[in-house]
Amino acid sequence: MKELSLIEISVIAKEIALATKGARITKVYQPSSKSIAFQLYTTAGKRMLFFQLPGLTYLAEEKEEMPFAPSGFCQ
Repeated sequence: MKELSLIEISVIAKEIALATKGARITKVYQPSSKSIAFQLYTTAGKRMLFFQLPGLTYLAEEKEEMPFAPSGFCQ
């Protein structure tokens, strides 16, 4: 797996900040032990922000299938 440079991380952080500006977290999910997802409400509608170890971060407009019951971490 390729490691990201500081410049690449900076660009990604700015892109996420721009897409989520003014957003509110409405729900938090932990689909697996190595991932966490935030459901955000923005002026553009609902979005999902996913973090999965090691090194995967992405924004999505549609929610993936999530566990019915929240994990202890999310409560």
